[in-house]
Amino acid sequence: MTTYAIGADVSTHAVHLALVGADAVVGHRIADLTGPVPVQLQAIRDALRDLQYRLYQLERNPSEPWALWLEAPWARADKGIATALALHRVAAFVEAMGWLAGLQVRRVAIPTWRSQIFGRQPRSAAAKAMSIAYVKAVFGIETRDANLADAICIGAWGQRQARVAELVG
Repeated sequence: MTTYAIGADVSTHAVHLALVGADAVVGHRIADLTGPVPVQLQAIRDALRDLQYRLYQLERNPSEPWALWLEAPWARADKGIATALALHRVAAFVEAMGWLAGLQVRRVAIPTWRSQIFGRQPRSAAAKAMSIAYVKAVFGIETRDANLADAICIGAWGQRQARVAELVG
């Protein structure tokens, strides 16, 4: 049975979600965050529901539990406190909608998933290009959307964590 994970990359204007299996990205969605809070929450809920439905189409009895891996929000002085607060708010929205959907919600620090996916911790600008290149090389998906590529990488990282947990037991 294949293990799946959802990777989530959060920005102030959208949440990129990717459902990743052992060797394929089986679905991805973008939740648009332009609008009032109830609309934002509904967009996240709908995107997660779509990915859960996609998984159900693949496996009638998917291995449980499966997880939503969320990039841990950060706070950096050079980006401003307003941006940091907005990212933390969006991350809380994603967590809440994931829990309501019955998912295990986990956070992963940016340096953790990047160093394990790329073999090292690149600088931010280089990391975006590396995410895009990784997604093309591993999954055959061409995109210029670095946030989508990050969500796929986070999902791939989370899927690996689940496989290791299954093997170790």
